[in-house]
Amino acid sequence: MFAPRVRIQSAFHLGPFSMDALRASTKSLTVWGAAAGIGALYFVEKVPFVRQDLLSKIPVAGQIWATPEVEE
Repeated sequence: MFAPRVRIQSAFHLGPFSMDALRASTKSLTVWGAAAGIGALYFVEKVPFVRQDLLSKIPVAGQIWATPEVEE
């Protein structure tokens, strides 16, 4: 007489990707993102604003791009 209640549980999706697929590709996406960021910094290295405000403030390697301050 009575039909059993059926609960449909769908897995979490972010667009067409399931959570398992995102979890499996996290390492690869992290490596590609870091490479893209380093490549972008290398590309804009010659811009003075980037040298003074970004690259010279890197803790260990910032001395490479630091410009000496001229006292007048």
